[in-house]
Amino acid sequence: MRARGGKMRIKLFRPWVRKPRRRRPSALVNFDDSKGKRLKKLIAIAACAAAAVLLALLLRPEPMLMGSAEVANVWNNGALRVAVRTDMPGMSQGGEGLEIELAGLLAKRIIEADPDFDGSNTVPIEFIEVTPMSLGAKMYDGAADVAIAMLPIGENESYSYSSAYYTDPIRLVVAPGGEVSGIDEYIKIGFIQSATSSSLYVPSATIRNRLVAYYGERAEQGYTTDNLIACASYEDLFRKLSSGEVDCVAITELTAMKYQGEYDFEVTDIDFGSISYAVASLAASSALSTIADMLISELTSSGELYELYQKYSLPLPAAAQGE
Repeated sequence: MRARGGKMRIKLFRPWVRKPRRRRPSALVNFDDSKGKRLKKLIAIAACAAAAVLLALLLRPEPMLMGSAEVANVWNNGALRVAVRTDMPGMSQGGEGLEIELAGLLAKRIIEADPDFDGSNTVPIEFIEVTPMSLGAKMYDGAADVAIAMLPIGENESYSYSSAYYTDPIRLVVAPGGEVSGIDEYIKIGFIQSATSSSLYVPSATIRNRLVAYYGERAEQGYTTDNLIACASYEDLFRKLSSGEVDCVAITELTAMKYQGEYDFEVTDIDFGSISYAVASLAASSALSTIADMLISELTSSGELYELYQKYSLPLPAAAQGE
């Protein structure tokens, strides 16, 4: 209380009271409530998906493979060099067949990735004709980059294989009117002997190996490999069949189709497993077989591989016969 201008003024003390403020809506989401938690989860999922897509783009296998030394070597040579056989109808004969077409598709995939490719309609490819005896030399001396020549998957550790582009059943074949009920301890089976001592890759070597293994596992039951008769040629094989020196012969279905009409025989419904053929490159050049593997996977998924079977009159696998 104090005097001002002769008048007494009294100032009353009022406790300070904060006026309540009107709460403004926050621009940020409250991640603690149920809606916020749900949104937080969605954001996390989206972030993970985006990261996965980015990682996939950065680590896509094909661009990495196309940057490999093996592919660069193909580009430098100006063509993909493919070892092929020329004696199997439907697969590779007379410049056409499943294997010839696969070679062209693989060459297209590799050559068109070359930054210096001029985009011409003709993709450079060089076919190297081989036999079971000459394939190994052509691969090891660098004359061929890959082989698409009925190579059984996994038969030789020196090669890197794609997935199978064809599976060929092994059939038991008898003389006209002949019968076999199965493989017992008495039956004599003829087969083509291995073309090389190392069993490099030929299907005949695969058949021989499987027969020997089958009989060896049943030795205690009286099976003896003396009943397995090796033949040096198909002429010798079918001669022994017609003369009764063997009860049957073991050959692949494609081989039976090839020689049907040239020799007299009947194909039984008894099979002895199958042989799966793959594209192969040397193990040190696995990028090429890996690219082939991706190609075959895509052709199988799209159904184009089975269309090629039909195009070249090759039997469809059981899984595709109902399609």
